[in-house]
Amino acid sequence: MTGSRHSRAPALALSLVLCLSAASAIDWGCHYGDSPSCACFVDSGAWNPSGTWIQDVGKATLGTKECCAAQVGGDGGKPFYQMVCGIDNPEVADFAALTYELWGCPYIDTINTVTGRMPWCTEAACYWHHKAGLPYSQGYRNSDWFFSWLYIGTGGLINYYKTEESLSARGRWIDYSELDYENFWPGWNAPCPGAYAPMRGWDGVEFKGANTAHSMMVDEMTVYVLPSGRVYRVELTFLEGNSSDRVKNSRVINDVWSYTPAGDSDFGNYGGWPRKIMGFGIDLDAAGQPVYDPARLHWVEIPAMAVEVWHPDTTAKVFVDPYWDRLRPELVRYALQYGRKGPAVRSSSPMVQATGIPDGGERRWLFPAGLDAKEPKGVEVELDLLAAYPLPVRALCLHWRAGFLPQGYRIQWAGADRKYKNVEMPFLKEPKLEGGEAMNLPVPVRLAKPGAGPRLRYLKFSFPKGTFPQEAELAELDFILDVVDGDADENP
Repeated sequence: MTGSRHSRAPALALSLVLCLSAASAIDWGCHYGDSPSCACFVDSGAWNPSGTWIQDVGKATLGTKECCAAQVGGDGGKPFYQMVCGIDNPEVADFAALTYELWGCPYIDTINTVTGRMPWCTEAACYWHHKAGLPYSQGYRNSDWFFSWLYIGTGGLINYYKTEESLSARGRWIDYSELDYENFWPGWNAPCPGAYAPMRGWDGVEFKGANTAHSMMVDEMTVYVLPSGRVYRVELTFLEGNSSDRVKNSRVINDVWSYTPAGDSDFGNYGGWPRKIMGFGIDLDAAGQPVYDPARLHWVEIPAMAVEVWHPDTTAKVFVDPYWDRLRPELVRYALQYGRKGPAVRSSSPMVQATGIPDGGERRWLFPAGLDAKEPKGVEVELDLLAAYPLPVRALCLHWRAGFLPQGYRIQWAGADRKYKNVEMPFLKEPKLEGGEAMNLPVPVRLAKPGAGPRLRYLKFSFPKGTFPQEAELAELDFILDVVDGDADENP
């Protein structure tokens, strides 16, 4: 098979599914152009990173790099399956590649590429937060009002921090103009280790489009202080994905202020504009305190010297994002009015344990063995978001716990009018995985074409008799947003 997602005629897909279902074991081969079984695949960096601090998680993925560029047009290979799709195992990535090849991939960028791969710097930051369980247990996913750990592009991630700040929740956005060297307070009016640090092109008056954007994360921070207590300069080192097509930690700047629009340094010209730091996203704990590793924050006192007092450039414009700034007030209202209650889940059977939206953590849907005998008419589970969700949803990705992959069920969706529409369901035979039941198998479900994603309120899952000859677990259900966002293709 080729790696093109455009070659999946229904008849071909059906015949392949039937062949796979009849096979005793799946011969993976190379699928979707850049799966781990492809000869061009480069397997560097940890598949399932962990660590005490988010930088430890990020550094475990150092060296992870793109590959199979000729097959998929760039941005492919391990970063795609791991940082974008959230897969922690090469066997599962092979399974996903075959599934995506047959049925289409929900994690696609319709702006920058035609192959389905996308720039992955913001996605790397999201993935590290997901694996670190920061600031929520599933990363950026707040399972009561935001139903995915993944954001596509700097605009969405900046919006996350601004939304959390509006909710007095787990995030804070510090605009570059808020930096204060006179009263320097890491995590409050200045960056701290682990802070999210996006950059974009700057034309001298305002920040430019997403095609100049890049995401970084502060690794370590050294603050040089005068005897008077005034900060003289702040040195930062960064962790970043999609930097020269890989995960790197080699970027260092000698003074953060000078790399903002108020200073005279930049990260080089890209897209016709010098790139500057826009601000910082700060992760907060449940008490509203910045979360960072104090061992990565260094203070160095330097001798007294003549220093020009810095005054923020108040004439410069704060970054305005017409797309996200328009959506954020509605998202905040939704979170305040409905997110505190959480989505409602109604099951037709008391045997089915279904609470909230499965999030890869404690929330999951459990279908016990023997369900057919107790429920001969089958089981129906309806998910109600309590109101039309403010962000358009293009697709879903269901993650079934390996051990048993259900077949033959149906999913329908509806908006506030409750007029349900059917979606096409992919079904493949359960692969034999060496890792066993600890793995989750992704099943993509497309609701609409890119640009036509609905505003969901209801999802209905219909499981007829025979769906569960043995117990099964839906471990995670991700919403794939239909948003206008993205980042720069290349980042030297």
